[in-house]
Amino acid sequence: MFKYNILLILMFNLLFSNKISFNYGIIGEMKNNVDVLVNLKDQTEIVNGDKIRINLGIIKNTNIYILYKDTENVYTLLYEKTKIVNDDSLLDTSYVTALPWSILEGIPGDETFYLINTYSELDDLKKLLDRYDRAPLKARSKIAKKIESLLNSIDPNAVEDLSSLTNRLDKPIVGGVAFRGEEDDSALKPQSLIYECNGVNGIAFKKIILKHK
Repeated sequence: MFKYNILLILMFNLLFSNKISFNYGIIGEMKNNVDVLVNLKDQTEIVNGDKIRINLGIIKNTNIYILYKDTENVYTLLYEKTKIVNDDSLLDTSYVTALPWSILEGIPGDETFYLINTYSELDDLKKLLDRYDRAPLKARSKIAKKIESLLNSIDPNAVEDLSSLTNRLDKPIVGGVAFRGEEDDSALKPQSLIYECNGVNGIAFKKIILKHK
């Protein structure tokens, strides 16, 4: 019985040790109604002059990356935070503004954001992005295809053996503290977190496309 219990513990640890999750909120201040903040979820329509802000709640000792592809298919690493080894901070979760209020400009199309939370650093992705930034314009398209291929390899919607699930929080949270209010966009604040993205195999991945009209 003792050996059997140890086996169960080992199986339990193996099953749950690679689960990972983070909270996020993409908040919009629309130029046609600046008095009300909006939850910018996947496929939301936006226009030039709208403002965008991205908030994150990250479990410590994990890595987070926000990669952005604009309407002209140009990649930019908007935000990166790598884990601090032997982090002795009392807080289990860090709350950060990954993208301060930024005004939307440029040509219409798909504004694509990749939010990636991992236990292991994405060294291959960082190397590709470094090559991409240093490459002449003619060579960028080839490297961009490699970046897209790498992202697809960790996107749970493109890979059957990966799994990420995004749930809307029961109530938006501000800096890790739930506040009273309606459970709709009228309760949003600039620093609100709205969703929880859960992943397995040491990675949580969320792709969000905003429709720039």
